[in-house]
Amino acid sequence: IKELEAYRLDEKERLESLVIKRTKQLELELEQRLKVEKALNESDEKYKSMVELLSDAVIIHEGGKVVFANATALQVIGADSLDQLAEKAVIEFVHPDYRTMALDRIINIYSTGQPSEFSEEKFITLKDEIIDVEIVGLPITYMGKPAIQTIIRDITKRKLAEKALVESEYFFRESQRAAFVGSYKFNLVTNHWESSQVLEQIFGIDKSYDRTLQGWLEITHPDDREIMGQYFMEEVIGKRQPFNKEYRIISKLDGVTRWVLGLGKLNFD
Repeated sequence: IKELEAYRLDEKERLESLVIKRTKQLELELEQRLKVEKALNESDEKYKSMVELLSDAVIIHEGGKVVFANATALQVIGADSLDQLAEKAVIEFVHPDYRTMALDRIINIYSTGQPSEFSEEKFITLKDEIIDVEIVGLPITYMGKPAIQTIIRDITKRKLAEKALVESEYFFRESQRAAFVGSYKFNLVTNHWESSQVLEQIFGIDKSYDRTLQGWLEITHPDDREIMGQYFMEEVIGKRQPFNKEYRIISKLDGVTRWVLGLGKLNFD
């Protein structure tokens, strides 16, 4: 009986020792976990502070849901606070015409762990406005979980400017065609000039024509060639006077002689 009691006492002490040892292990693990979580939280806070300073819009989405947006992103999306975006599916902001492409990009980022290439898409803001954006996605860890950081740049104004430029060039070409007025730009350094379509029609040349000073003189009527060459070198180049001269040309296409008025102004760097 004494031996049995002694055995029970030893076993109790052993179990108590194991419990104390395991308790200390759990306390240490908990302490380490709290340190890691604190470090992660501090890291996330530093990250947020840094991102808030960026001029580009930054959105973080995890599992397809928006979990963070900097001030610029809120402005681009048309939100007053993150609460308006919280738990919203990020794909909701993508125009339907671009959603398949956007989903493919998200899947590819998660599967490869690699950032996407820059691409242009259209977004729909909370105010139901359609905007043009340039976008790139990067895989990150946010709050200890895999997520995607999306950098967005509003390029709506640039797109409108490009469209206006295209339309302006179109109307300029059409006005030249209607008035039969051509235009050119001559680079003295490279000895090369560019011409509008109407000027090509007037000169009777195509894209392959030699657009040099000698090439222009070849178009000039033989009786005017020496005078025009001298005028260009002495008055325009030498004295930096505007080009303003009537002269004759012979069309390279049909051989017809035409009188033209040449106008131009030198610009120096």
